[in-house]
Amino acid sequence: MINGWDAANVRISADGGSTWSPLTGTPAYTSSSAYGFSANNDGCSVPGWGGISAGWGAGNFDLSAYAGEEVIIRFALGSDVSYSTADDATITGFYVDNVLVSNAGDTLFFNDAETEGNMTASGVLWNDVFYDYGDVSRPGGAAWGVYESGMEFNGSLDLTAYAGKTIKLKWMSRVDGDDDGGNGTGLHIDDVSIFKSTQLVVPPPSNVAAEVVSGSVMLTWDDMNNPQAVDFFYGDDSYESFIAGSPPWTVGRVVGSGWAQRFDAALPTNLENFYYLLSSGNTANPGQLAPIQVTVWDGDENILYQSAPVTPAAMDEFQVFDLTPADLTVQGSFYIGWCHTDTLYPFPALDSDSEYMGEMYGYTPLSGGAIVSLTGSGLDGNYALFADGTTSSTGGITYNVYRRTENGTFSAPLNATPLTAGTYTDETVENGVGYYYAVKAYYQGVESGYSTEVFAMPEAASVIEMTYDDGTAETGYNSSVGNYLAVKFTPSAYPVLMKRIRFYVNDPAAAGNTIAYVWQGEGDGAPPVDVNTYLFRSAISGLTYGWNQLDITSDSIWVTNGSFYVGWK
Repeated sequence: MINGWDAANVRISADGGSTWSPLTGTPAYTSSSAYGFSANNDGCSVPGWGGISAGWGAGNFDLSAYAGEEVIIRFALGSDVSYSTADDATITGFYVDNVLVSNAGDTLFFNDAETEGNMTASGVLWNDVFYDYGDVSRPGGAAWGVYESGMEFNGSLDLTAYAGKTIKLKWMSRVDGDDDGGNGTGLHIDDVSIFKSTQLVVPPPSNVAAEVVSGSVMLTWDDMNNPQAVDFFYGDDSYESFIAGSPPWTVGRVVGSGWAQRFDAALPTNLENFYYLLSSGNTANPGQLAPIQVTVWDGDENILYQSAPVTPAAMDEFQVFDLTPADLTVQGSFYIGWCHTDTLYPFPALDSDSEYMGEMYGYTPLSGGAIVSLTGSGLDGNYALFADGTTSSTGGITYNVYRRTENGTFSAPLNATPLTAGTYTDETVENGVGYYYAVKAYYQGVESGYSTEVFAMPEAASVIEMTYDDGTAETGYNSSVGNYLAVKFTPSAYPVLMKRIRFYVNDPAAAGNTIAYVWQGEGDGAPPVDVNTYLFRSAISGLTYGWNQLDITSDSIWVTNGSFYVGWK
């Protein structure tokens, strides 16, 4: 009876690989009949380990029954077509390391996976990248042609998913049983090239602000042509996890291995500081302080800078390393992190509860050095490896300004020609109409996304805003159900026609209702004696976090003397 799913085991053959038998040892197999083997035509009574081992474990098998024989050892994984790494990135497969065969005093065989040695990979699974059909209309159908990305009939030539891995490519052709479409000369492949492109990502303008000036709206934002402070980071400021050591199947347990995070510098940027946090681990896996070397790689994975060994001052606290003496300028993709200088190494801290950006890498100095993506390795997360700097752009950045009204969408830019500075005045506005604005930046032919929207409503010169607020809230007060809150206003001239009232809700989870009021003050300016005697009353539903506005122009609320109160219940 099947009592396991995907499974792995160790097997032995004494007849040159014609037949195989599972080896039993320690730890014991968790199932006696794994569906993963049965689904691959391996029989219904093949045992194996299933589940997750939660780290490396030692396996031991007694081979004394095969003394004097020539045998082959196989490490096998059986997986069905259902739940897999695509469904859960922490399920990464079956790993084997430090294979040792010995008798009482001699080592007969050892392999630590640093070289192939006498190991042979078999049962390799090929992934189909793309396919096309043979026809004179298809690329290369009648003569030599270059097959470029986007020409594929099905699939993609994009190999980004295999970044950091050693891969093999193969081409396979299939033909039918007739030649009624004519006879060709076969499939010819030549001049295969694999290249990596660095994508320039331009950030949207920041600190966009709108100010109403004499029937127009003046917009300002930080001009990216001027030096700007830039932060390179992912995730939040909590680091609830850690990695105990370095992953042996990716970066190798060798001196000089390390951790890196990839970032994109849209503009030439002078790096100034590197921030990192080392974890103290836990009782079972205590962290340790050990020397590291701060390292910066370019987008082609070449080391731009590596510091002398430095011993961090503490664990569980951010450490800052000054990069200004290195005089490093980056643009486009770059990697930054640290490498350990001993077989003992600190634990990198990991943010695992926010959106994973997929930019975590391991580094090994072997074979000339290589950056290895850790996405899908079970070590996914945003690591405490950050940097900052200042842009050194000498110009060339332009801007477009976009406008929409309530419930509208952005379309063509307002400006007829690209803007070269961080300001624009919109003179095509109407009083009493609210406008939403956003700005995009352009650099070297690449467009940014929209900036944060800002709102402005032009008014006639006679319209004033009465407020005791700076536009932000530092705290709040809950008046509870059935109670009132109100603010007193005293105009400087009369009569006054009220146009809009605004309320600020200091609760991100707000979605409630209220009743808005306008009351006439008493003769001495005191609050109204009777709250049921009001100039205006209206229910408001669906309050949101931040400012909520109610237009009351059409209600013709006039204040002809004294003070008035605006509030809610």
